[in-house]
Amino acid sequence: MKKSIYVHVGPPKTGTSILQSWLSRHIDELSVSSNILYPAHGVDENQVSSGHNQLFLDKEQGKKSTFSHSNFQKLLDKFDVASFDTLLLSSEYFFYQIPEFMKYSEKYEIKFIAYVRPEYEFIESIYNQSVKRNRQNMPMAMRNEIRYTYLDSLIEYITTYGNQYFLLRAYGVKNFFEKNIISDFLSIFKLDYLVIENDIIPIINSSYSFDCLEFKRWTNNFLLDGLDNILDKKLQAYTKGNENYTLIPHQTYIDYKAGSKRKITAINDMCPIINYNSLIAYIDKTKRSVYMHQELYDEHLIKVVNFLTEEDFKFTKKLFLLISSQDSLTEQDKHKLSIFKKELSHAQNRNPFRSFLSKLLR
Repeated sequence: MKKSIYVHVGPPKTGTSILQSWLSRHIDELSVSSNILYPAHGVDENQVSSGHNQLFLDKEQGKKSTFSHSNFQKLLDKFDVASFDTLLLSSEYFFYQIPEFMKYSEKYEIKFIAYVRPEYEFIESIYNQSVKRNRQNMPMAMRNEIRYTYLDSLIEYITTYGNQYFLLRAYGVKNFFEKNIISDFLSIFKLDYLVIENDIIPIINSSYSFDCLEFKRWTNNFLLDGLDNILDKKLQAYTKGNENYTLIPHQTYIDYKAGSKRKITAINDMCPIINYNSLIAYIDKTKRSVYMHQELYDEHLIKVVNFLTEEDFKFTKKLFLLISSQDSLTEQDKHKLSIFKKELSHAQNRNPFRSFLSKLLR
């Protein structure tokens, strides 16, 4: 009898970090309850992880990840001689490695677990992520219809390999799941009872509020000498701004929703999506959030700088000095920096110790 390999491929922005955080903390329970091997992997201080990609994906700077079959075989050799019936792997990076995993389908029963999220939500979430982590400094591009996304790749994979290899599940935000995404995921293995009622399901790798999105997009224009990651972590803790917003104009939003429904229905016709009807109803009833034109407004700049000075005055002043020292500052940059400086001064005056600290930083 073949052993089973379940590969959770995400894709991005479908709760992958939450799942990996929970799974990595419950490796023993998975082993005892259902004879599942979930290899250990690290998570950072924010409980964010890239999952198992480092076990057998090689990445050279500036190039795409490549699948290391020799390293994967080492993992399989251990799996083969162990008592486990199932190997469970998880990484968003595995989505585009499905063809490599399929090379092992004769020896193992392989299943790919993927969540299906409406594209209009997905592209906003991915854009937010690009501002947070990839130094995106341009506004979100708008088109008449959504271009090629992971849903198109999913259609190609199912067409090429057959639907028997894919376990597709619907994904929505807020109260979409009956309980939570962890229970939904574990139900694949009939292990949802492992999530007890008082389990805290943390919000991991959360999106920015509009204020922080535009502040970070502005700072992405400058070389910050390693301050980017620190700034990202601080901005994720900001809760005073507008979190219920969209960057997509009205008619574009309508067109994107219609396109998402068509593509999701096409996928469901090829390979049934668990909770498909709930996903379609979710799309129909979801109302467009408040539209925000992308610009770092003065009032938002003031709020974010005030927050940062309260959190870490020394860091905030360092950030200001670093940006101020950049070459080729535009008139808009200089205007923003004048506001930045004024708020730093106000914060300094509110705390005498900061005045002393400021002199040390000069």
